[in-house]
Amino acid sequence: ATQLVRRYEPEVRREVRFLLRDPFLRRSFDSMDICQSVMSSFFLRAALGEYDLGRPEDLVRLLVSMTRNKVVDATRRQ
Repeated sequence: ATQLVRRYEPEVRREVRFLLRDPFLRRSFDSMDICQSVMSSFFLRAALGEYDLGRPEDLVRLLVSMTRNKVVDATRRQ
């Protein structure tokens, strides 16, 4: 798990920062908080066997998609 986080966390945080271009949103949300939420959701659902990822690119696409959804949800709540 630690290796996976170290490898993919920069990609997730980059996506969060890209999505939070608005200064108000940047003040309201921290990229690390959303990243931790994405990783937590991923590990929980992976433990339940919900994912069938054959290649690293599949994992990147999944994590980016989860990141977008988390940012949208957080923005709606705000």
